[in-house]
Amino acid sequence: YAGANSVSAPIEMDFYGGYKTEVEGVALDGGLLQYYYSTRGMPGTTKLSTADNGCFKAGYRNACGVNPNTTEAYLSATYQFATLKYSYALTDLFGIYDSKGASYIDLALNYDTGFEGITLNGHIGKQMISTKTDGVDYSYTDWKIGLTKDLGKGLNVAVAYIGTNAKKAAYYVGTKNSGQGTGFISLTKTF
Repeated sequence: YAGANSVSAPIEMDFYGGYKTEVEGVALDGGLLQYYYSTRGMPGTTKLSTADNGCFKAGYRNACGVNPNTTEAYLSATYQFATLKYSYALTDLFGIYDSKGASYIDLALNYDTGFEGITLNGHIGKQMISTKTDGVDYSYTDWKIGLTKDLGKGLNVAVAYIGTNAKKAAYYVGTKNSGQGTGFISLTKTF
């Protein structure tokens, strides 16, 4: 919601802890993630009154200044080149009011083609978010297809296309639909 009660969170800090083990070739991982945001001028922002300047409107997922800090529990299993992961929000999810209990399930594939250090990347995920407050279902599916090339010495280059079926009404910010598909190119260095 682009109004007086919007919350800006320009800095994100992620804290996580968990446990990994392997059982008969399957890597298992479980733990907690804490996403903490430094909200510009509003540390520890809490939910505002639904009557406050009309900030509470159906279809605006980040209305009423809900604190964006989020705690999630997750479980994942990896076998060869496939990883299946499930995440569950123990708090409201990233500033979406009344979204505690939201969940996300995703399948990621990273297949080494054996050709010139190129890995084929694929991903499909389903974010499930329903709120009782406004009756709007903010759920969506997202996907990615791409290639990564190992250049050696910790350098990787990647190209990918990312898309989603997110509803424009739920993710509309100003004049841009942030749910549109897009392509990207990245160069990363691991130290």
